[in-house]
Amino acid sequence: MSVPRDPVEPDDETVVDPDWQPGPEGTRIIADDRVVQEHVVEEEIVEEEVAPRRRLPTLWPWLLAFLLLVLGGLAAVFLLSGDDDEDRPGSSTATTTIAVPVLVGLREDAARDRIREAGLEADVRRRAGDKAEGVVLAQRPEAGTRLAEGGEVLITVSTGAAQAEVPDLVGEQRADAIAALEEAGFRSRETTAFSEQPEGEILEQDPAAGEELAPNGVVALTISKGQQPEPVVIPDVVGSQASEATSTLREAGLSTNVVTVPSNRPSGEVVAQAPGAGSEVDEGTAVRVNVSAGATQTQPPATTQTTPPETAPAVVPDVVGGPLADAARAFGDRGLKVSVQPVPSEEPAGNVVAQAQAAGTELERGDTVQLNISIGPEPAANAAVPEVVDRRQADARSRLASAGFEVLSIQVRGNPSKVGVVLSQTPDGNAQIPGGSLVILYVGAR
Repeated sequence: MSVPRDPVEPDDETVVDPDWQPGPEGTRIIADDRVVQEHVVEEEIVEEEVAPRRRLPTLWPWLLAFLLLVLGGLAAVFLLSGDDDEDRPGSSTATTTIAVPVLVGLREDAARDRIREAGLEADVRRRAGDKAEGVVLAQRPEAGTRLAEGGEVLITVSTGAAQAEVPDLVGEQRADAIAALEEAGFRSRETTAFSEQPEGEILEQDPAAGEELAPNGVVALTISKGQQPEPVVIPDVVGSQASEATSTLREAGLSTNVVTVPSNRPSGEVVAQAPGAGSEVDEGTAVRVNVSAGATQTQPPATTQTTPPETAPAVVPDVVGGPLADAARAFGDRGLKVSVQPVPSEEPAGNVVAQAQAAGTELERGDTVQLNISIGPEPAANAAVPEVVDRRQADARSRLASAGFEVLSIQVRGNPSKVGVVLSQTPDGNAQIPGGSLVILYVGAR
């Protein structure tokens, strides 16, 4: 039986396989890229459309892998070349690093200058420390650390030693006051004074309670010596025997200094005493009694002058730069005296920084030359100099030592009635000078 055919439009392109031979099962027609097979099944025509087979290319996975490999290589080359450009000195993207300088121990202004010169910036903080005010205590980062240009360096600057409050010591006993000062980290300097308060009680303190003081600072304490004893009136012992005079003076609370002297009075008789009868002195003061050696002692003629007068001029020595004690002795050896004027100075305390008369100047014996004496870069607290003129040398020295001063005595020939008595002192009584300073006494001598 014949197979019906669809009409073919004139524009359709129908390709007929020239080798095609009709078979028993149907006809094969190629048209519009489709293959149509027709089968006769039980007298029915069934049409089945089959997609044409295409061979996929086999090289594309390898091409993709190669492309990825090339792209990765190009990226690596770009990154490596970028690092080289940054490290190259001439590159505009290069990073400059700077070593942090050593700053600890420098003054703040010097540390700031060094940071700025290095091309860095300074950040300053302050706190109390064990170094002087304005000195760098610490730095961060540490010296040698490398920072980018313009990086910040933190420096910690000392505001000085941390200060503490001075405890209240007035009214305390000496031992308790000293313990309290040591516990607070302070030292003490002591002077004594007579007072109505019990012996050993703190009368005054400087600095006062509540004031701030640096560690190891000095607090001046005035300590009571108890009530001042009533003065002793010296009895008259002239004309009595030496043994009797000694007993009388001892009963009055005084001591005796017996000196044998030539005299026409009977041997052993007291011919003079000093201080004189009726003088008021402290208990324990020594009274000199001159005892006759007897009429057999040969005396020099009244007109004999055992010490010729010294009329030669005195030449001023050069004492600048030396200690006051040496200067006073040098002037004393030339028959001159000195007056002391404490002055502020960086020279060690007690050194002569100037003299009113230049070395080599000729003066009359007995003249006085002013010396300017350094109180030192860290002077002690001022204290009042006791007035000791007209007192016996031993008593004067005791009073000055009790007030905390050093003492130098220089013998001066003069009035025989003033032998062993303080004729003058420098600095003057009641002068305010640093505690522990030297006070010079000019004492009468034969």
